[in-house]
Amino acid sequence: MSLMTLFLFAFFVAIGRATFIENDFGRHVAQKLVYQAWWFEMIIGYLTLSVLFNIYRYKLLQWKKIGSLMFHLSFVVIIIGAWVTRVTGFEGAMMIREDGSTNIIISYDTFLQMKIHDFDQQYVYNMPVILDKSTNNDFDYTFDFPGEVDPITISFVGMKEGVKDTLIPTGKSSGDPYLEIVTVGQNGRQYNYLKSGDILNGQGLLMSFNNDSLTEAISIFETDSGLFIKSP
Repeated sequence: MSLMTLFLFAFFVAIGRATFIENDFGRHVAQKLVYQAWWFEMIIGYLTLSVLFNIYRYKLLQWKKIGSLMFHLSFVVIIIGAWVTRVTGFEGAMMIREDGSTNIIISYDTFLQMKIHDFDQQYVYNMPVILDKSTNNDFDYTFDFPGEVDPITISFVGMKEGVKDTLIPTGKSSGDPYLEIVTVGQNGRQYNYLKSGDILNGQGLLMSFNNDSLTEAISIFETDSGLFIKSP
């Protein structure tokens, strides 16, 4: 009982710490440092075994102690449910527009998507990782690829947050004209840069810049008077 009390105290300290971590650094960091840590699972596992042992030790499997038995079993049921959710479940967001339907859910879990090919064969793997600036992000992943003598290893080098593709003006008058188009989709805001003559085709949007080859596209063209839009 003394050791069980110590583990119970450690459990409360852990979830209290996780609450502050989630408030300061976000849900993913709290998951990484506490809820998905091996030592947190060990605490919950030991508490579960202790409850089951105490049911046997204090002979709670009898009718006159049914109240105490149900009280102890309720914790076991809750932990089993949490374990099943942990192993088989996932969290995400589903965007359903009014009068619409969808079968797509955006997972809250983050993955490093790898796609390696030699224009003949392709290797695809989605590795679950939690990357953030507040914790250690080191990882190594090694695999064999046909035709390669040595295994291929992908390792963490560094992290920069909020990085996006952009154009940096050189200050020179020479150069190609570009048009910046901002679109919003399931992955949030996306910046698209159309070079003169390019066509943007994505997220249900067809747009061209100084290119009138597609009559069904929204055409943006440049003249001496400025930019103009011609819509079908």
